[in-house]
Amino acid sequence: MNKLLPKIIEPRFLNTIIKSRTYLPTTEIIRVDSLNYQCLCDFFDGKIFVLRVPKFCDNNIIKHGLKNIQKHEIIDYSNVVEVGKIRDLGMAYYEVKDRPSKNLYYEQVTTSINALRKAFCPFLSPIDKIRLLLDEQWERGASRLNLGGGNMFVGLMRASEEELFPHEDKLERDDRNVISKFNYMTQAAFNCYLKIPETGGALQLWNTSLEDDEYKILSDGCYGIKNKSLLPPPVVTIYPEVGELIIFHSRCLHAITKSSKTRIGVSGFILYQGKEKPLHLWS
Repeated sequence: MNKLLPKIIEPRFLNTIIKSRTYLPTTEIIRVDSLNYQCLCDFFDGKIFVLRVPKFCDNNIIKHGLKNIQKHEIIDYSNVVEVGKIRDLGMAYYEVKDRPSKNLYYEQVTTSINALRKAFCPFLSPIDKIRLLLDEQWERGASRLNLGGGNMFVGLMRASEEELFPHEDKLERDDRNVISKFNYMTQAAFNCYLKIPETGGALQLWNTSLEDDEYKILSDGCYGIKNKSLLPPPVVTIYPEVGELIIFHSRCLHAITKSSKTRIGVSGFILYQGKEKPLHLWS
């Protein structure tokens, strides 16, 4: 659709629109023992909807890290209520909305990476393992994204028990200038789960990517689409396991259900520009 949707949207009409538009030709979920070049290629080629790596992080390492991580306070994003993170362990680029917040983001990059690394010391932290494997397995390597202000932070510690409404993560919505700097094909998200509640906390995925005008109206200035009746049911619902790494297509709608207790995980994004280019990571 190229035209703006009307302010009042008839749910049945919108459901029909979204059902008729699929982002990928598959909703296949693949489990692998470890990340490798072939599974990454298949994922970025759209042959895999979700990559799951069970037991990516050892339970003993998780317990050690959580003891240190949980000493820090859980706070909301600076610009979004009920989207939680761990204080002093990183800032999301989504929080950058002006020059002061951009300066703050870059000022915290090195100290946040070191603090997270220290929390898991003497073990390899989950985010360092992700970075290392992607760099080793991808033929062109992987490094932190640089949009001109320096190497970006990667490894945001997310913590919340609240519902995350259906939303999309698209770098160009966070930074309009990125389109002139990068010719990229897609964007993926990764989550390594460190603490899982007994109930809730499911990852819901839709095989749909909305146009900017549609998304702006449906989200109505919020972090996500609160009125789920405007959407068809998710095509995939995943209940993550402790220590699991999950990679999915973040340009598609995705959500997390409310959980009985706080869930904690380390997250980030992967920018894909084709097989002849390196992968770029950020949070």
